[in-house]
Amino acid sequence: MARIVVDKTLEFVTHPFVKGLATINGVVYSQVFNAGTANTAVPTNAGAFNVIDHAYPGGRGAIKELEVGLTASYQANATTLCNTRWEGRNLDPLAAAWVVVTPDENHNMTTAWTDKTFSGYLLPQAGFNSIPFEIRMSYRTNHADVGLGRMKNSSYVRCLYQIN
Repeated sequence: MARIVVDKTLEFVTHPFVKGLATINGVVYSQVFNAGTANTAVPTNAGAFNVIDHAYPGGRGAIKELEVGLTASYQANATTLCNTRWEGRNLDPLAAAWVVVTPDENHNMTTAWTDKTFSGYLLPQAGFNSIPFEIRMSYRTNHADVGLGRMKNSSYVRCLYQIN
């Protein structure tokens, strides 16, 4: 008797940051995070990618493809250099360490809020290769108490994953 293998690949898209009410222009930002100490990473709140309760079938799986459009906004009270990166980690089991999932990006921060978007595909790697997972922005500036950062509601994560 022939055995039929059914592909158990699911796709899910979420906007993990800044859930809330609609606005007139559609733009909502997270709380503001302050770079209080020079050259020290400021981790922001993580957005969880939890499709359903991971105790149920379909709630866990191996990442096959991960597409992101992650937007953060920055402002400083003086021009300063900012280093930004996005980090991720598995939630089940919980990975203790955050994994850097994007290349570090250096840019100048000025007195005007400026949006920066990282978009493209992320490669699964040890500690960030299964669902559920979470993702966050981390940034640092070369001056203390100068740089502010926040995430934008248009940020998204699209994931194809193989059910375990």
